[in-house]
Amino acid sequence: AVDGGPFAADQSSATPPELTRRFKIRFIPPSTQKRIPLRSVKSANIGGLVSVKGIVTRMSNVTPKCTVATYLCETCGHEIYQIINSRSFTPLFSCPAQVCQQNGNNGRLFPQTRGSRFEKF
Repeated sequence: AVDGGPFAADQSSATPPELTRRFKIRFIPPSTQKRIPLRSVKSANIGGLVSVKGIVTRMSNVTPKCTVATYLCETCGHEIYQIINSRSFTPLFSCPAQVCQQNGNNGRLFPQTRGSRFEKF
């Protein structure tokens, strides 16, 4: 697959491995660990968990980053997966499946958010 491009047309219905792993790991420091001010974080804290205390002065919304975009072809019904390796990407508009290519149809693709994979950005 080309960077940001779809899978090969013959593998259009194969589920990419990025969609099969649906687990997340979260580390929580022990409750006995003291919180330290952000300015007190030193090089000795590298490689370990640190609990920080402070005042939030500015907030912004978390924008999700798309890692796998899933599309559904309106003509042939194939699911097309697009692996995304960069921050921005160009969405697919025509179906690369063999059925649409053989019939000379340019099947329109509709993005499917349920089948896509997003990460916190």
